[in-house]
Amino acid sequence: SAHRPSGPDPHRMNRTLPHVLIVEDDDSRTEWMMREAPLARWHRARTEQEALHYLAQTASGQREPYRAVFLDYDLHGSYGGGGEHVAAALIRGHYQGIVVVHSSNLGDGAQMAVDLARHRMNVIHAPAYRSPKSPSRWRFALRLARHS
Repeated sequence: SAHRPSGPDPHRMNRTLPHVLIVEDDDSRTEWMMREAPLARWHRARTEQEALHYLAQTASGQREPYRAVFLDYDLHGSYGGGGEHVAAALIRGHYQGIVVVHSSNLGDGAQMAVDLARHRMNVIHAPAYRSPKSPSRWRFALRLARHS
């Protein structure tokens, strides 16, 4: 008889991990967030256009739905902040998952979180680098996403 290692089956566990879109243009911040909140199948968009493309693919059934979207406000190369256009697309698409606004732009990031909440979105404001509580909030969001 074959010996089966104890503990969770990594193949089964990978299938149960939520698909999460991270919209972030900074490589080091992305790596840090993925390391702090590892229990997800991360998909990264570096630009507003990339994020909108991925969300359109999800809406058309070409991609598995994202259970959570980690959203930055300031995206390099975008008019305005960029993240607010992605937030508007989530609102238009009646997104049902969790939105984590992780922007370090406290004014505009907080306003984006308020706008999302006003549209009855499930939003958590957890700015990167600003609060030692943020990584625990990211992990909490992923736990919620796994069970939503």
